[in-house]
Amino acid sequence: MSIIRKTSSGEHYLQKISTEADKATGSAIQFYDKQVGSDGVTSNTIFSIAQPYVVDSNTLLVFVNGQKIEKVVAASLTTEYEETNATTITVGSSLLDTDVVEFLIVGSYILDEVDVDSFKDLAPVFASDHGYDGFTSTMTVGENVVFGDVLYLKSDGKYWKADADADTTMPVTAVAVATILADASGKVMHYGYARDDSWAWTVGGILYTSTTAGGITETAPSGSGDQVQVIGIATHADRIFFNPELTIFEIA
Repeated sequence: MSIIRKTSSGEHYLQKISTEADKATGSAIQFYDKQVGSDGVTSNTIFSIAQPYVVDSNTLLVFVNGQKIEKVVAASLTTEYEETNATTITVGSSLLDTDVVEFLIVGSYILDEVDVDSFKDLAPVFASDHGYDGFTSTMTVGENVVFGDVLYLKSDGKYWKADADADTTMPVTAVAVATILADASGKVMHYGYARDDSWAWTVGGILYTSTTAGGITETAPSGSGDQVQVIGIATHADRIFFNPELTIFEIA
């Protein structure tokens, strides 16, 4: 019995669901292969998979005659298998030549404890000037920028220095964490910690977009037409936590 059905949109793993909403929790199929017991070498136990998978990630599912078999450290039964390497599994006992063996690689990845810790912990302290840690991307800028310049995304798809004087040069969505020349690409940070030894903040001070292009200030803009956007907080005289708020107020 096969656990795969073909539809107009491709192959789908048949999962039991209770409601229509449960469909959204299904894992995307990345790879499917069907073999028979005689395809396995060494007494029908060792099977090769054409698509590599992530060992120990629970992305591989193995079925024999429609029944899911379990991954174990030392397999000894036909209902068990070992992950030998990224393209090979070993069933615990010999399969019959006619047994149907199916392999699924799904799109989900279960993070282990190390992965989760690495993802959630950001370093707020740096050993040297211009240190940073956060969520970054490599983007193109429209003008020369340096470390610490706060940036907005212009309609041309490039990042430019933000200026709280007008709504057309707002809102801040990134801060430069490198020197980047006009029309070149470089690293910007969207959320995280940064250090610049030229800063002299009051610890705990709220940080705003400045009316000086690319600048940060602890004084909220107050001129008519100015845009007030909180972009972070000072965690030390020379360090900030950058977390731009997208709700902006305009001074009447």
